[in-house]
Amino acid sequence: MSQFVEFLKHQREDLKNSIEELRAMARYHYTEENSIEILKTLSKQMLADKLTGKVKDKDTKEYREKTFEKDLNKEWNDIRNNFYKETNNFETSPTIYNMFNALNYQQTHCEQSVKDDIKGARVRLESLVSGKCGNRIDLIKKECLALTR
Repeated sequence: MSQFVEFLKHQREDLKNSIEELRAMARYHYTEENSIEILKTLSKQMLADKLTGKVKDKDTKEYREKTFEKDLNKEWNDIRNNFYKETNNFETSPTIYNMFNALNYQQTHCEQSVKDDIKGARVRLESLVSGKCGNRIDLIKKECLALTR
C-alpha cells in the first residue's frame, strides 16, 4: 500500500511541475513577426532528424542534401496553420505556449507517412510512446522551456 501512496505522491508532484512549466510558457508574449521566426527555428530543431541523408531531386534527378524549405514544407505548413488556430489568427498575442501547442499538435495529429488513417494513427501512437514523435515532443518542450529562462 505504501508503494501506491508513494507512486501517487510522485505523480501529483510531476503534474504540479508540468502545470508550472506550461504556465511559464504562457507568460512570454511575442509580436506576430517574432513569433513566426521563433516558431520556424523551433520547427527546424524539432524536425532536424528528418533532414539527415540525401534525397533525389524531382527536377534535376540528382541526389542532394535535404533542406527544411524543400523537404519539410508539409510539416511547416501544418505547424504554421496550427499556430494560426492557436492564436486565433493573431487576435491573441502569441506565446511560447501557443508555439509548443502548434508543434505538439503536428506531431500528435498530422505526422503520418501511411495513407491509411487507422493504420497511421496506430503507427503515430507507437511513435509517440516509444519513438521519434515522442522524442521530438520532449526535445521541443525542453527548447520552449529554455526560452522561459
